[in-house]
Amino acid sequence: MDKDFKQALYTVCKEQLQEKVTALQNAMEDIQNSANNETKSSAGDKYETGRAMMHLEKNKLAGQLAEVIKQQQALGQVVVNKTCTEVEFGALVKTNKNLLFIATSLGKLMLEKQSCFVISPNAPLGQALMGAKEGDSIPFRNQQFKIVSIF
Repeated sequence: MDKDFKQALYTVCKEQLQEKVTALQNAMEDIQNSANNETKSSAGDKYETGRAMMHLEKNKLAGQLAEVIKQQQALGQVVVNKTCTEVEFGALVKTNKNLLFIATSLGKLMLEKQSCFVISPNAPLGQALMGAKEGDSIPFRNQQFKIVSIF
């Protein structure tokens, strides 16, 4: 792992978040278009119920969109070319168990045939590892995470 891998991983994270934003915005537009195109029928209650359900769905999507935008903002705070000497926000951490990018909650990503978990510094594992240095061994949920390297 090196700075080029970290930069590529950062780019993949940005792209994934942007894809989520686009998908959520499109879904919200589709719901709005459906609501605008729905005509009132003789079964007025059915019409009102349908519109209420669309409104609820649109609000749910708006909440998800706000969360993804917060993730984008958090990721934007990462200084990719910074060399980290301890586990901190923006660090790429290789442990004896896996590769972790401490940035935002995106889960498992594959890059260059290498799996990497993109986790928030507020996630339980992120909190447990914060401040650790190369060579440290951190107990977490009945496992030992040994820090092999930090970028």
